[in-house]
Amino acid sequence: MKRIDKKNSIRFRARVSKGSKFSQIYVPKSVEEIGAGDLVEVRLVQKRVSLFSRHVKNLPVFKQKVLEGVIRIGLGCGVQNVFVVGSFLTDVAGYHDIDVLVLVRDGENRSVWSERVLDAIIEEFPLKFHVLALWESEFEHLRNSCPLTNSMLYRYVSSRGISKTSSRFIDKNRILFLLMLPEDALGVIVESRTLYDCVRRVVTIERFLKKESVDVLEVVKQVENILGVKIFEFLKRNEQINDDIRNHVRSLLRERIESVKELLKNG
Repeated sequence: MKRIDKKNSIRFRARVSKGSKFSQIYVPKSVEEIGAGDLVEVRLVQKRVSLFSRHVKNLPVFKQKVLEGVIRIGLGCGVQNVFVVGSFLTDVAGYHDIDVLVLVRDGENRSVWSERVLDAIIEEFPLKFHVLALWESEFEHLRNSCPLTNSMLYRYVSSRGISKTSSRFIDKNRILFLLMLPEDALGVIVESRTLYDCVRRVVTIERFLKKESVDVLEVVKQVENILGVKIFEFLKRNEQINDDIRNHVRSLLRERIESVKELLKNG
């Protein structure tokens, strides 16, 4: 058999195509050095990324390229699944960062994975990202029981889809934990944007308990109706508010918290 010097070995890149019996790679005619019967070696250079989306349509080319890149990079780091969620998928230009959720095997260090994936992403994209890593079992529990996780996953783009949950249940301890920040905001001075986030969080929980849609767009619309357009815009833009507005928002927030606790109490 003729030996080929590895330093001067022939290289070319080609896409794998699907045949009736085998996946196949075609050698370009221009590569005359490779012929029938020659022994060659195949190495995967870059995994093709297929995107699965839920309730996401008609994204501009720029966002599609970012999504493809983020998911390709995440999978290349070795995680089990990658989800892009949040305002990047719904807002035209008002998003502050790009939220990425990655799933890792149970027991692995989630913080290390978050940093690893984030570092790899920002090497290619000069944008602001927030990466959260969850264990696979943890993810399954939260998507069945957590209102905020349900809302986050109402719209997403991922490397593969997830089945619709059929074992939804109420985790009272989880919900009481989620209420801690809104309850703190009743007695502690917080930024106006935090007040907005607290109202939005409680409305999401309330809708979840009532078995209503937790689609973020519907939640935000309800928050706007509760606060009124003027206060809604003030809080969302994190503008300075006076004590009268703050106390008014706190009163509305307290009503929603009491409603949630009543729903929990009545099962």
